[in-house]
Amino acid sequence: MKIRVTKIALLRILIIVLVLLIAALLAAILMRNSTAAPKPTPTSAPTVNPFTTAPPTEVPTAVPTPAATPTPAPTADYAARRAEILLVNLYHRLADDYLPGDLVTVVNYITADSIRSRSGDTMIDRTTAAAANRMFEAAARDGVYGFVLTTAYRPKEFQQTLYSAEDRPVNDQGYYMVVPPFASEHRTGLAFDITNEEMVNKPDSLLDAFGQSGQGRWLAEHCWEYGFIIRYPVGKEEITRISYEPWHLRYVGVEHAMAIRASGECLEEYLGEVEPA
Repeated sequence: MKIRVTKIALLRILIIVLVLLIAALLAAILMRNSTAAPKPTPTSAPTVNPFTTAPPTEVPTAVPTPAATPTPAPTADYAARRAEILLVNLYHRLADDYLPGDLVTVVNYITADSIRSRSGDTMIDRTTAAAANRMFEAAARDGVYGFVLTTAYRPKEFQQTLYSAEDRPVNDQGYYMVVPPFASEHRTGLAFDITNEEMVNKPDSLLDAFGQSGQGRWLAEHCWEYGFIIRYPVGKEEITRISYEPWHLRYVGVEHAMAIRASGECLEEYLGEVEPA
């Protein structure tokens, strides 16, 4: 009886121990689950209200580009031109005792086949004669003949005779047809008058119509290439105070002649010597 009690007691003890072990095991499992890191709660994306107006995008203000400063046109060197070109007109007078430096006889220095001198003793500046001869030789090569040189250098006394012989040296427009000796380019030997065989025997061999002749048209086209200008061009009478003279050529040198042609100026304008009207 005593031994059976002991066995029963031992069984109870084992059961109690087993229960305690199970309880301890369950407690450990529960504690492990309670200490595990919680899962992160997903963050929802912000809700976009389609009716909300977005703030305006700031547009940068354009900075205007300053306009380029125009380059001024070069100023003509009038002083240099005046130093190289003798201007003779009603306002720039030759001295009473003026004499040109180097005169030669036209017939000895202008020998081209396309031209003849009306007078055998006509004189002209040497440099002008050489340039004129080259010009008339070129005219001959182009088949233009029949030029007649009527006058070149005139002494003061001869120019005075011409001027005094005119009852009206000024026309109805107030332009001179014959100038007094102090204003005559012929006194320099740098200018000459030209006509053609058709007109030379007319009472007035120097006519505006010469400008429309074959010889006149050739000179108007080519004289610049040899250093000559039509000294008193049409349309410049208010400046030159001289009526249109397509027959009057003046030597200024090739560089200046070509520049005058390109500019469309008369000599007074080219030299910056235009007098007030």
